[in-house]
Amino acid sequence: MKRWLPWIITAFAGFFLIWGLEPIGESILESARAGNSESGFIRFYPALQLKLKTFGPELLTEFLHQIKFRWLLLILLAGYLISFLKDGTPFQVPEKSLIWKVRLYFGIQLIYLPDLLKELTVRHQWKPFYSPLPIFRELIPAFPPIWILQFVVIFAFAVCAFFLLSKWKPSDKLPAWIAVAGLVFWTWLLAVFFGFGKIDHTYASLFSANIFLVIWLFYWRRFPEGGYNGFRLFQAGIWGCYFFAGLEKLLISGLSWINDQHFRNLCWLHPGPVCEWIGSVPFLPEFTLLTALLFQLTTAIQWRFPRWGYINCIGGFLFHLGTWIIFDIGGWQSPWILMLVFLWPLQHIVLSSKP
Repeated sequence: MKRWLPWIITAFAGFFLIWGLEPIGESILESARAGNSESGFIRFYPALQLKLKTFGPELLTEFLHQIKFRWLLLILLAGYLISFLKDGTPFQVPEKSLIWKVRLYFGIQLIYLPDLLKELTVRHQWKPFYSPLPIFRELIPAFPPIWILQFVVIFAFAVCAFFLLSKWKPSDKLPAWIAVAGLVFWTWLLAVFFGFGKIDHTYASLFSANIFLVIWLFYWRRFPEGGYNGFRLFQAGIWGCYFFAGLEKLLISGLSWINDQHFRNLCWLHPGPVCEWIGSVPFLPEFTLLTALLFQLTTAIQWRFPRWGYINCIGGFLFHLGTWIIFDIGGWQSPWILMLVFLWPLQHIVLSSKP
């Protein structure tokens, strides 16, 4: 009880604080609805007016009132992660095995960097429509010249080459800082990539894992014996993409997300080769959507039970295969597919509990 008491106090203190600030949020929404573009919040987040037109003031107000409950869920998740940071299983993973996981990750980065550069080259033809993301407005106000994009990609290649070709150890000073440089390059490239008013989730799991990889390498250098726990953090950056995507479906759409009408709407927006057939079979549309949602929400179980990774890998493969075949979204070449490799449970050495 003593261990959980700070979490309970934090959860309810934040809940009531956010509840008390809701009138301020409502006034911001009303200001945006009235078209007041001089508001400080709207200057920071100009997309709010577009969202008002898209969703309507009633739905955005509902989202505003939802924030306090999202806070409670966030604190609950944080407690879950910290409580099972060490799952109590007495085993070790060889350092060499973990190092090769890092090498494999940068090998995957190396595969997709040319693809990203090609995508950015295509977007260069549409640069008059470039609209910088709000937090990058000062850093990347206009679409950069091709030669700058090429140089950044070359530097990102150099980061991958370091981890793939050099002989490095987790205790060295360089690996973690070079990984930071790689993260900066990817962040910059993706900020340009997303600067056209639409977020593309193609590289989501790869980039999320990149963030947690940096944390892992710094953690590993500080606690050499904790390499496996750091790797679990890296895995959380991958399964967390699925978990939060499922949670968002529930928070925004609720159970309406799994009804037949929603499936028909998805088929109308993304008509795949078997959409119409699935929609014609009783209860199959609901079953399909419910199965996908359950897969996403249960990915977090891997944090407590590492062998749940078998289910996450197989479920993730079927999930992406299904979205490709049913809705013609993604494909076999998607980075999401390769990132599932890191969720496969590692072989480990069981330690004896005897003295």
